[in-house]
Amino acid sequence: MKVKIKMLGLAAAYLKEREFVELPQGITVEEMLSRLVKNGERRDLSLLKAATFFVNQEPAGRDTVLHDGDEVIIILHMAGG
Repeated sequence: MKVKIKMLGLAAAYLKEREFVELPQGITVEEMLSRLVKNGERRDLSLLKAATFFVNQEPAGRDTVLHDGDEVIIILHMAGG
C-alpha cells in the first residue's frame, strides 16, 4: 500500500525524507516509524516518543492501523527553557 508522509519540526532530522512510502497492509504508525528511521544513524530516538501524529487530518496514536492512500503527518516540536 502507498502512504503519504509529511514531517514537521524536528521529525525530518530523525526520519528519511520521503513524500510517499510503500508499506505492507495492516501496518501501524509505530511500525511505519521503525521503517522510516534513517539507516545507519545511531541517534537517541527517544525524542520521537514525543511526536504527534495525524492520519488524514485526524489525531492518531502509534497503534493506529494505516490504509492505502492515507496521509500521515508527523510533528516533533522542540521545547526548552
